[in-house]
Amino acid sequence: MVFLNYIANSPATTLKAAGHEQAKGVISTFFVRDPNDPQWQGTKDLVDFQAWLKRYGTDLNPADPQNATGYVLAHLMVEVLKRCGDNLTRANLVTQASHVTDLALPMLLPGVTMTYTPTEYVPFRKLQLEQFDGQRYRALGAPTAVD
Repeated sequence: MVFLNYIANSPATTLKAAGHEQAKGVISTFFVRDPNDPQWQGTKDLVDFQAWLKRYGTDLNPADPQNATGYVLAHLMVEVLKRCGDNLTRANLVTQASHVTDLALPMLLPGVTMTYTPTEYVPFRKLQLEQFDGQRYRALGAPTAVD
């Protein structure tokens, strides 16, 4: 069995370089929707993401799912800044960023949310295991608790 960290699981970059046929069976974890996966085509999350990418990511590879990760993190930053209100001090920013509970954001997989606490900075309590079939990743069951 071959397992890849989510940072290196992109079919558009890493697996393409290795060869999709040779990458069959690779297993990885996911928390964002793969913009290339047909099941997400036409969904509001994907349509909004594609519009964002067209406007702000013109030099990015639209087939690389890591761009969706950046999109999720940008949404997280916007949420934290909104929670800060007019108090944009470092202390308040840290307080707001470390008190995020079960936050669902666009392009996260269904059932996956983000949580940060003052003592726990790992944002995901659930991840989706998926296996590459030579074309794309396919879910292996429902999101799995990682606590």
